[in-house]
Amino acid sequence: MIGKIILALGVLGLLLGGLVLLVSLLLPVVTDGRTSWEEALLGIIP
Repeated sequence: MIGKIILALGVLGLLLGGLVLLVSLLLPVVTDGRTSWEEALLGIIP
């Protein structure tokens, strides 16, 4: 039972991580490079 919960959380974590990665890769394309990588990194890493 606990194993299934941990597995479900792991899958959700992977999906969330993949979504964040996809968004961060697509943002420069969508914003047409208006945001520099330095600004983006400062936003992600406080």
